[in-house]
Amino acid sequence: MLQDLQTYRMELLTKTLFLCLAVLAIDATKLKFEPKAKQPKSSANKEQSGPYFPNWDSIDSRPLPEWYDEAKFGIFIHWGVYSVPAFQTEWFWRRWKDGIPSFVLFMAKNYPPRFQYPDFAPLFTAEMFDANHFADVLKASGAQ
Repeated sequence: MLQDLQTYRMELLTKTLFLCLAVLAIDATKLKFEPKAKQPKSSANKEQSGPYFPNWDSIDSRPLPEWYDEAKFGIFIHWGVYSVPAFQTEWFWRRWKDGIPSFVLFMAKNYPPRFQYPDFAPLFTAEMFDANHFADVLKASGAQ
């Protein structure tokens, strides 16, 4: 049972990632990128150490990587204890607390009574995390 649930979670995560990539790729075909004009270097706030300072002029003076203006889409992955139940959405806990029937049923079938969101934390072990798998998926998507 546990192995089936783990396999289901990994398949769901992989399918979700591919779907997101497909949507991003389709949307990216409609975008037209213009190179950003070079920003002049700022001489602001020389009292602080380091190459950048906590102001917009300093932040805007940083160079962009050469590939940045040519990139068609990017990928941001966030991961948290909501991955433990791996049920429909990262808003899982909210949906369950709002009494949405499918979430209430899922909790009743899979977790003990009085289970709370913090109880997911020790279960968030990432035992099935495979960085190489995700790197391969992202590389195959064309992401840079």
